[in-house]
Amino acid sequence: MSKLKFISILAAGLLISNLLLLVFIVSPKSEPKSGHKGPRNIIIKKLNFNESQIEKYDELIQWHRTKIREKEHEIMELKNTLYGNILGEEDNTFKKDSIINEIATTQKEIEGIHYQHFQDIEALCEGEQKNLFKDLTTEIASLFAPGKGRKP
Repeated sequence: MSKLKFISILAAGLLISNLLLLVFIVSPKSEPKSGHKGPRNIIIKKLNFNESQIEKYDELIQWHRTKIREKEHEIMELKNTLYGNILGEEDNTFKKDSIINEIATTQKEIEGIHYQHFQDIEALCEGEQKNLFKDLTTEIASLFAPGKGRKP
């Protein structure tokens, strides 16, 4: 095989792979088969929320996100402080343990916020929705697991 033929085949292969990559990037993303776009819509559908409940639920989501972001920011600052102390000349085990305990306390507060959020969602439920919510509680962890197979 001559060099020219080899280079031509290589160039054609690269051109085809670039075109396929471009098509993949530009093509619209397909939605999951269930048509859901995340936990919000899954919960709305599973609990059969009406428009009024959806509006209240969206307000709960905003409150929840704000509180979680605040706590995550606190954890990030604590971690920066913790790891910033690694370079210190002295071994200050007490300070390290204190910061780690603050991180754990803040993470505990995050879990409390999550729990309160679901109590608030339950409070939105009426009649048969209470039973649907009870069924949903068995799936809550999987709905919010990062990168895990979410149940539709």
